[in-house]
Amino acid sequence: MTQQLDEAWAGENCISFDGRVVEVFGLSETERLHVREFGYEVEGPARKGAYVLRMGRLRKGKLKGGVLMGVEGEDWPAVEAVLRRIDATQAELGVGRDSG
Repeated sequence: MTQQLDEAWAGENCISFDGRVVEVFGLSETERLHVREFGYEVEGPARKGAYVLRMGRLRKGKLKGGVLMGVEGEDWPAVEAVLRRIDATQAELGVGRDSG
């Protein structure tokens, strides 16, 4: 049985999700978080269509620490699709941005 791997590139950065672990590559170091503790915030789109994605550890409904990733408008649909899969998995587990 193979696991589904979702990944999206934003410039030189990559976000991937295998159903359990979220990984972000291409930053100063690789970030790796279990889906139960992963959180994010999105700013944008800016006037030129770019977004800023902040990702980190979600604790008691608040984002702690984390990394920033710039996402150009043309890369956003693929990145957003990965985030939506993470959201759906977190909803199934009863954790994440929209839980309690």
